[in-house]
Amino acid sequence: MRRRLNTCLPAASQTACFIVYLFNMEFNSALIEKIKRLSRLATDAEESATLKKQLPDILHFVEQLQSVDTHGVVPTHQVTGLSNVWREDEIRACPTDIQQKIIAQFPEREGNLLVTPAIFEDMSDEM
Repeated sequence: MRRRLNTCLPAASQTACFIVYLFNMEFNSALIEKIKRLSRLATDAEESATLKKQLPDILHFVEQLQSVDTHGVVPTHQVTGLSNVWREDEIRACPTDIQQKIIAQFPEREGNLLVTPAIFEDMSDEM
């Protein structure tokens, strides 16, 4: 049985509404694959089967968390009280001969620019 998102109560947050929507869906392999793709998760068949079994329980737990009254609770991103110690960036000149040695040792160059391998895959067509 599928419910449309617009059947949720108007006062419900979008997140809570989406969880209700997901909670009432059948977790078939196609839905699990779509969630994995949108979440950029790479799993094998065994992990996908585990995810298919655990996802309804996870959503049920999130649904319980949505019912907790957090009115008046100050949002926080950490609870230890530690703070980051920042320093000012300092630009230091590098002698030209050292720059040239570094550039000469680099495998691929375009002028004085050093070309590195891509660290992110192009996933724009998957969205």
